[in-house]
Amino acid sequence: MQLSSMFQYLMALAAVAPAAIATPVGAPISARTSEAPGFLDPLPVEGSLGKRSFAKTCNGCKYGKKFTDFHCQCSNNAGVEVPSYLNLDNCLANAGGHPVWRRNGGLSGSCKGISMGEAADGKSFEFSTFCETGKSKGDGISDWIDLNKRIHNDNGRLWCDV
Repeated sequence: MQLSSMFQYLMALAAVAPAAIATPVGAPISARTSEAPGFLDPLPVEGSLGKRSFAKTCNGCKYGKKFTDFHCQCSNNAGVEVPSYLNLDNCLANAGGHPVWRRNGGLSGSCKGISMGEAADGKSFEFSTFCETGKSKGDGISDWIDLNKRIHNDNGRLWCDV
């Protein structure tokens, strides 16, 4: 095997292997078992709000002093709204100027938050950023990511499955 082919193989393996065994950041204890398919798609606990429930079950979402401090009022299983918090640095990274899902990605190291809010379709929750591209100092891209894709509400507790 040529050195460049081996390098490409190892890089591809490194990108896939951690995702296959990772425990979701902030996941409920019930999701941290081998019964959860691939560890990345935990089965909802009976009576729970289920996956992809964040946008429908949380209100008043905003960021705090630091734009990656994500605060909401989320419904628990009893239907009571409780304060919930998630540090988006644990869920997002900067990939060439674009926000991407990555465990412990440290997005705030090279990005600034611009805005966040529910999209007109009512299904997505857009988080807009301005991130450095790494090409030259001050060079950056404005982009957004749908937080509803991987942020979930489990009994009033926000977590991300990355």
